[in-house]
Amino acid sequence: MDTNRSARRIQKDLEAINRPARNPGGGITRLSYSPEHAEALRHLQRECSALGARCFLDEAGNFAARMEGANPELPVFCLGSHVDSVKNGGELDGMAGVIIGLEVLRLLKESGVQLRHGVQLMAFAEEEGVLCNMGLLGSRFFCGEITPEDFRKLRTGSGALLGDLAKDFSTSLLPLMDGPFPKEAKNLAFFLEPHIEQGPVLYEKGIPLGVVSSITGTSMTNITFYGEANHAGTTPMDTRKDPIRGLISVGRYLEKRLQEARSHAVGTIGRILAEPNVGNVIASKVSFTVDLRCVNREELLEMLQGLEACCREAASKFFLQVELSPGHRIMPMEMDAALQEDLFAEAAFRGIETISLPSGAGHDTLSLGHLWRKAMLFIASRDGKSHCPEESSDYKHLGQAAEILWGVLRRQDRA
Repeated sequence: MDTNRSARRIQKDLEAINRPARNPGGGITRLSYSPEHAEALRHLQRECSALGARCFLDEAGNFAARMEGANPELPVFCLGSHVDSVKNGGELDGMAGVIIGLEVLRLLKESGVQLRHGVQLMAFAEEEGVLCNMGLLGSRFFCGEITPEDFRKLRTGSGALLGDLAKDFSTSLLPLMDGPFPKEAKNLAFFLEPHIEQGPVLYEKGIPLGVVSSITGTSMTNITFYGEANHAGTTPMDTRKDPIRGLISVGRYLEKRLQEARSHAVGTIGRILAEPNVGNVIASKVSFTVDLRCVNREELLEMLQGLEACCREAASKFFLQVELSPGHRIMPMEMDAALQEDLFAEAAFRGIETISLPSGAGHDTLSLGHLWRKAMLFIASRDGKSHCPEESSDYKHLGQAAEILWGVLRRQDRA
């Protein structure tokens, strides 16, 4: 099997798909339901149809390409990732996994082997959560976690109905497809997601690929402290009602609790909005987000309980009012042991070094993993960079990932 050929084909696909989405500064912006998203699916449809695959599109803009197996009654082997990007992001996040899946279909076609199981490539929409500040929307829709009715009611940051955007998008592309998703599109044996690591572990160790052991749980909490605006120079410290003190208390709690964590955990205070946001005025209000992630379910729940207690205590101590609004709560998820074993075995067979590591980011596998067996294969990210124009990986490693996944499909088919 020619790794370099796979690497060249993957690079060619990615360059073609990313060209319309490239910003003047070099980054990639491919938001869901945009013209750039449509161009990506047109490319996938052309390439997959040329291999003899049937292509489908659902109401949320998710794309699927199916190559049937010898026994159509068996559940299909599914692999893929997401198409959308963050604003001015990198050229590999999500899309590299989709194109690696496309290369697996090519390897299947070129092998002349017909597996007993069919193989289905997925390209999910709206994983990043840019439009509605809600991640994994496409895959959650596919899994039925979000109903069509609820999906249609979601609004973007600009106030547009997400359902209207997705409907217009799907209507324009459906004539190119073989139709909407058939019911057998959800008859899966398992889901394999190749993805760049988006962190420094593999790159710093000089290891090309990693087998994911678990995906960290993720949470988002919106917090607002209400105080009282007043003069910054004349208001004594013991009488002022300064909501920034609440923000500082939360920062201190996170720093201490994360240092004491028993499991791998991280926390981030992200978006911060203060009012009136004037240099010589005590703020009347501060709103901010806390992103907490942990690979252990019990510890993540403990941290969230501690965060709420910290906010209540700070409000009482500094004469404030506090409002907490929980965003998403996605619990940690262990990967399938048998699929992990096959990934390691196939990598060893090909002489490719791999290690086991957790994923610190959420992925579409989190959605599908509640219903089907699942595994992830990470590709080293140069300097650990992601969600930025500098995001980069070695195309040879992308080709190796495709070969390993193809080998895992054959091992699972024999099993």
